[in-house]
Amino acid sequence: MVKRAGVWPFGEEWLFQGLLETYIPLLDLLERLHDGGISRALTIGVTPVLIEQLQGPELLERLDRYLESRTALLDSDIERFVGPEETIRRALAISDRSDLLQKKARWRDVVGVLRRFYESGEIEILPSAAMHAFLPLLAQDVSIDAQLAGGLAISARAFGFEPRGVWLPECAYRPRLIPILEAHRLEYFFTDARAVHKSGGADVLHPCHLPANRVSFFARNELASGQVGDSDLGYPGDGWYRKYHKQDERSGVRYWRVTGRQTALSDKLLYEPIHARERAHEHARHFAERIAVELAGSVGESPPMQYSRSMRSCSGIGGPRVSSGSKRCWA
Repeated sequence: MVKRAGVWPFGEEWLFQGLLETYIPLLDLLERLHDGGISRALTIGVTPVLIEQLQGPELLERLDRYLESRTALLDSDIERFVGPEETIRRALAISDRSDLLQKKARWRDVVGVLRRFYESGEIEILPSAAMHAFLPLLAQDVSIDAQLAGGLAISARAFGFEPRGVWLPECAYRPRLIPILEAHRLEYFFTDARAVHKSGGADVLHPCHLPANRVSFFARNELASGQVGDSDLGYPGDGWYRKYHKQDERSGVRYWRVTGRQTALSDKLLYEPIHARERAHEHARHFAERIAVELAGSVGESPPMQYSRSMRSCSGIGGPRVSSGSKRCWA
């Protein structure tokens, strides 16, 4: 939780950055998909903790103060970067300021808009445990039950639905979770691919059953998730993308790009949005092509597949961690 925990450099700034850099762009994307007649394109996990923070009564007031502060800092940078050697940074400051002002007028009720997209069929929404607890480590089943019951209740209030599936916190699974999931009438859950690998299986694209249980599971595809989420193996490490961890010491604005994964922060080059946008289009095209190949390879299988009761726990519990030498990515 980051509510009322201060702003810079931690605290609620994380939430505001998430709104501005993730959730508002996501809602814009969903609107474009709607306009294009594309439905059920995304399944989105929305944790109860996030729901409560986004529905907090003071959120918009504090977000407006944050936006005013960021805009003032960018104004200061625009005045500061006046020399010919500062052309790129001044242009970035002007662009970031314009982007902030546009986002300020967009999507003031994120949860309400997500509910609208769910009701109209654009997305599926997955709930999770109330406090994002690591369920396999809870000592008593009653605690696991309470976490799930609380999380499902919060999601039901926010989105007006009784979910069929759940995203387990950290994808962590142990067999003792199954009867509790069944008691809440959940039909499927998502888990980590290592649990499937340890039982002799591979990444799967269909729901899989554990014998004698009504609950199915999906294993997260390691190659796909690593490609979009791992800066060492996937797209985020591309040298043209913006570097998150280097900020201007006065304004906190990120004016630099990744450059190279081994490049020291002091040697990072300035960010150039045109090149980054070109790379983003290339990566999106590559990702779509690879997903098509994965799906084509699954044609002819007869879901649901069956896995033994010995499917291991995941997220480092009861199984080996994945070493860096075992990682792979798409060519």
